[in-house]
Amino acid sequence: MDRGVVVQLGLRFAPGACEAVGSNPTDPTITEPKTDSRIFKTLWEMKKSGYAQSTIETTSQRLKTISKFVDLNNPEEVRGWIADHECSLGYKCGIVDAYDRYVRFNDLEWSKPNYKREDPVITLPTEERIDRIIQSCNLRHQVEFSLMKECGLRPIEICKLTLKVLDLEKGIISIKTAKGGRSRQEKIKPQTLALLKTYISKNGLGLNDTLFSTVKNMSKAFQRARDRLANRYADPEFKKIRLYDLRHFYGSLLYHRTRDILFVKEKMGHRSITSTMKYMHLISFDSDEWIVKVAVSLEEFVKLLEMGFDLVGDFEGKKIFRKRK
Repeated sequence: MDRGVVVQLGLRFAPGACEAVGSNPTDPTITEPKTDSRIFKTLWEMKKSGYAQSTIETTSQRLKTISKFVDLNNPEEVRGWIADHECSLGYKCGIVDAYDRYVRFNDLEWSKPNYKREDPVITLPTEERIDRIIQSCNLRHQVEFSLMKECGLRPIEICKLTLKVLDLEKGIISIKTAKGGRSRQEKIKPQTLALLKTYISKNGLGLNDTLFSTVKNMSKAFQRARDRLANRYADPEFKKIRLYDLRHFYGSLLYHRTRDILFVKEKMGHRSITSTMKYMHLISFDSDEWIVKVAVSLEEFVKLLEMGFDLVGDFEGKKIFRKRK
């Protein structure tokens, strides 16, 4: 098998064996040749079956995690380890799914545990807190987090961006979606577009260069910024904000403005309407506070629209705008 194919599958070459790549920096080599070959077979079969690259990489990481503690070729031993492993229910379901692929593609048999993911109750942070986090970051992370908040990109979608998918003149980004969803286009706000152009220029990025960091680095940067502000302002609410809340904020605000769930589904790149519905109906903006602005001139009118304000009415010839805090 070609070395490049092996790397794409989420494996790296080690002396005498293939090693599964994971997020642990120590990254110990799997020593069982039989396990090595079966992990490789699992990932290769996934590749041939059309699984997303992100799913293949996650499966590789989770199989590597299991193999550090138990024999992957002993399904009952794996079942026992999963039952005892202390982690969130969602992560446990992910481990079960990864091992189920290993079992299927290697002609093993097991009784798959019946864990069920719990749909989280999503509460949105205020836009003011989100903006403070973004503004406290360096240029690269400002652009990454702004694209999540304003265009609804997933972290994995940001990590895969190149200049090829950007129209910097029109300010349009073509998003090749993750998780098997629908591809889509989004308009980048002028302020974010200016930051993006500055970032590209400063880093001398070429047409085929990946523009941004990994999901892991992005997530750590967000957590550092969030925690730093929580301490600075003695405000523990900052620590509740997750990176993915930026995407949820985009989708929830879009639904609030349009009340069109099918339109939101398309803009979010969801494959199923269920993915859109599971958090849209939980969000209420009725009791939130608003920032209200008045535009007199055309210049003020355009500026408020670019800043994300919504036109809500007229009074004595003046345009009234508001935006959620």
